[in-house]
Amino acid sequence: MEIEIGRGKKGRRAYGFDDIAIVPSRRTRDPEDVDLTWTIGEHEFSIPILASAMDGVVDVTTAVALGKLGGLGVLNLEGIQVRYDDPAAELERIAGYDKAAATQGLQEIYQTPPRQDLIARRIREIKDAGVVACGSFTPQKVRANIVLYFAIASVMSVLSYLFAGVLTWQSVKLSLLIGPAFALGLFAGLRLFGLANEAAFRRICYGLIAGAAIVGLPALDGIFR
Repeated sequence: MEIEIGRGKKGRRAYGFDDIAIVPSRRTRDPEDVDLTWTIGEHEFSIPILASAMDGVVDVTTAVALGKLGGLGVLNLEGIQVRYDDPAAELERIAGYDKAAATQGLQEIYQTPPRQDLIARRIREIKDAGVVACGSFTPQKVRANIVLYFAIASVMSVLSYLFAGVLTWQSVKLSLLIGPAFALGLFAGLRLFGLANEAAFRRICYGLIAGAAIVGLPALDGIFR
């Protein structure tokens, strides 16, 4: 069941431990008849346990131990584990704060930014133990990285066109002509990104891909070229 949680956004009803009671049934099942395995892509897990990506829940040791048991531990790749060489010491500091000092203490600890080398090291430590490594980023970070990637790719494409002699004055004039419309489309897309739900966004993307494929058909060269 989906619940409206904002303009153009929906969420599924979730349950906590206090909302569920497990009681014996009159019918029994042989354990050999029950399959608890589940998959993510090509990875299969034998127990249906997914540990939350929280600093106080999953570290490298926990992720490795849970992975060897057949579950999956998700490491917070923006938390203490990737900010400090010795995250256990920082967690001990947090545990020792009283209520009056907890807020300020947490703010001071999380002022240290995540380090790229520690992110790579934590993932490598989990993989070296022979289990699946899984990490979590906030959507804003992932989106920013994608935007940065495409920006760099665009710059490299322009440079390659320039050195290959494809970028001529005629193409520059054409780019300046259609540039405002392109920029307006990007601006509108960024503004509307958070308003479309997942299903609508998927349909729009499929439509654009299908339209580009149709326009690129050789049979239509006489119309569009």
